[in-house]
Amino acid sequence: KCNIKNPSGELNANLTLNIEIVPVIKEIPKVVTITKKKTIVIECRVMSVFEPKCIWMKENTAVKEDSRHSVKIEELKEGEYSVKLEMSNCTIEDKGTYKLIAKNEKGEAQSQTVTITEIPKGGEAPVIKEKLRSVTLTESKEVEFRVTLSTTDKTTKITWTRNSQTLTNNKDVSLSFDGQVAKMTINKVTKELTGTIKVIVANEFGQDESTAELVLEEQEEKKKKVEEKKKVEEKKKVEEKKKVE
Repeated sequence: KCNIKNPSGELNANLTLNIEIVPVIKEIPKVVTITKKKTIVIECRVMSVFEPKCIWMKENTAVKEDSRHSVKIEELKEGEYSVKLEMSNCTIEDKGTYKLIAKNEKGEAQSQTVTITEIPKGGEAPVIKEKLRSVTLTESKEVEFRVTLSTTDKTTKITWTRNSQTLTNNKDVSLSFDGQVAKMTINKVTKELTGTIKVIVANEFGQDESTAELVLEEQEEKKKKVEEKKKVEEKKKVEEKKKVE
């Protein structure tokens, strides 16, 4: 506050004084690897009165933001900022030595360097090693369908369907998955539970599927009779056509 007086009167003025200092980087940048997303995040904490201008350097070249590289600045509390370099879908070209340069009008500060030597391989879609097999059996019998995955991962999502309708655990159907083997058991097979059985195994990287047929012996016999009758009729038509000619 400023106060000026003379014989003619008095004048008061309020002044705000902002003191800015050079940014301070106290810690070594931290590296976090997110394997499933094939992503590397380098984070550094910066002390600064106002938000600093930040540049990440790889060796002697500034990292440019693009579809794979992004810089995020977040104020954690007054005078402290988190500065992150996020690199997604990393390749061998992302290996190297990185450092942060934080600037303001008073000057700049540089972090210590960190070196990226390993690139995360990322995840893969599940693969069914042993597929479903079609089954023909008599009514009221128990039947089990199973698939085996090439790797074990309990986070894999398993979906069973019959004629495109999703199956769930109930009094007729039992579902289980131990991370590698997925099973679907029907306690007593009825005509209403027959049809096309499908299992879909999925994760964030993709999916695989397998299908099989569940048929009652009575249905199979009926199908064979229909096919035989059709063949006889076709043969008869051919013979009649020959007679006409």
